[in-house]
Amino acid sequence: MTDEIVFHRGITMVRRLHLAPGEAMAWHRDPFQRVAVVLKGDLLSIEYRDGGGSLRVEVTPGQVDLGRDECAYPSSG
Repeated sequence: MTDEIVFHRGITMVRRLHLAPGEAMAWHRDPFQRVAVVLKGDLLSIEYRDGGGSLRVEVTPGQVDLGRDECAYPSSG
């Protein structure tokens, strides 16, 4: 995984994350409003830390998601 902070001021942070197929991020919280823009790929898998199951989402390049999942563990599928 590569993680680059492109811009950070106050409560605004722009990050560029790249996950290879099957690669996962560590457990984390998103404490602020999140905007995700899909640049490439076709599937995102989110596993919830509290054991609440998982979510597989088909995505397309250019797709934008506005959300706030504070207890998610995303990985690329």
